[in-house]
This record gives sequence, structure tokens and C-alpha cells, in this order.
Amino acid sequence: LGSLPNFVVPALVLLGLLAVSLYLRTNSLGESLWMDEGLSIGIASQPLFDIPGVLRVDGSPPFYYMLLSVWMDVVGDGPAETQALSVLVSLIAVPGGMWAGWSLFGRRAGLICAALCAVNPFLTGYAQETRMYSLMLVLSLLATAAFLHVFAFGRRRYLPLFAGLLALMLYTHNWGLFL
Repeated sequence: LGSLPNFVVPALVLLGLLAVSLYLRTNSLGESLWMDEGLSIGIASQPLFDIPGVLRVDGSPPFYYMLLSVWMDVVGDGPAETQALSVLVSLIAVPGGMWAGWSLFGRRAGLICAALCAVNPFLTGYAQETRMYSLMLVLSLLATAAFLHVFAFGRRRYLPLFAGLLALMLYTHNWGLFL
């Protein structure tokens, strides 16, 4: 392993963690939907630009539902198909965790954070639901890392990333207000 380029071992670890995460998060994919998942599919079934108006009654931000609407147009609207969007989003947490840990605290922290993201039981549970929770978790992870880059480490070049992630959180779920 000593003669391999520096990026090969972390890349192989990342691929392995993604494989483990994918296995865990597709275990019960498509088995059933609960009421809120049906609501998500119903809202996302509306014409794309009507979704914000539909949500005025609900009070929820539109980003996830609009994303799900586009996803359903491409992939389908069955239980497994709609839950697959959450699986895909949750997989982003693995390289996102690696970036967050590595860029803030070093290589070992990045690998540990990626491993924790790969097997996190909450993210695994949310990944199997047609809801916005895995998206909020991934956005929260990335926004927190960007926040630390900007405000704790003084790396101002991450400010647009932080602002963009925070805006996406606010357009995904009202919990974004707490961050």
C-alpha cells in the first residue's frame, strides 16, 4: 500500500463505506408507506410550479417536494422508487462526512466521520422514507462544516457554500430555522 498514490486508500475506504451504507439503507426499501409518505407523494404529484401554492395550507417549504416531483417524473412514483431518492441523498452523507471531518480536523477524522455516517441508524431509518429528513440531515452536516470553516477557522471562501446550504435547509424544512 505504500507505493499507491495518497488518494487511493481513502477512495477505496469510501467506496467500501458507500457499499455498506447502500446495503443497510435498501434493506426494507419499498415495503410499505406510512401516512406522511403518502402525503409527500401526493404533494409531489402536483404540477411542479403549483407545489409552493399547495404547501401554503401545510406551511412546509417546497424544495424537497419539488425535488421529489422531478425525481418521480424520471424514476417513478411507487414506494421503492420514491424512497430511493432518500437513499441517494443519504449516501451523500458518507463523502460529505469525509469532507467535513478531513477538511476540518484531518484525514483520520474524515475517515471516522464517513464511517459513522455510513452506519448511522437514524440516517438509515430516514433513508427508507419518502420524507425530507435525510436531506435535512445531509444539509445540516454540510452546513455545520461550512460554518466551522467560515467562522471558527476564518476561511471566508466557504461563506457562499454556507449561505447556499443554509438557504436550501430553509427551503427544505422549518427545522432549518434552528440552525
